[in-house]
Amino acid sequence: MKFSVNGSSVEATPAAGQVLQTVLRDLDHFEVKMGCGSGDCGACTVLLDGEPIHSCIYPAHRLEGAAITTVSGSRSTRAFTRHTGSRERRSPPFRGSAARSIRIRCSNRLSRQPGSNADSAPPE
Repeated sequence: MKFSVNGSSVEATPAAGQVLQTVLRDLDHFEVKMGCGSGDCGACTVLLDGEPIHSCIYPAHRLEGAAITTVSGSRSTRAFTRHTGSRERRSPPFRGSAARSIRIRCSNRLSRQPGSNADSAPPE
């Protein structure tokens, strides 16, 4: 099946019962973190056709034609990370991953609002 990851076209044949998270990691997208495995912690969040999903529970057989954006493929997340990254380095395990998940969700919501600029830095 064909789909795109961070704007690059890829082809993969997922095994029966495989989830998006393991497909992405098989394709060397290790920025998609392993966490709870049940969709609770948000460490594995990616955008699927612009909507945030938990990749650890999303069935890989549904990927045909989808556009996946990981945290490293999101320009607005990078811009926001420059202002918050130093705090994450001191965070306990999974807290940084959850923060990335929240940033993806927020940047996605901001980009849907008229007149918004999701690439701009947050006010200090």
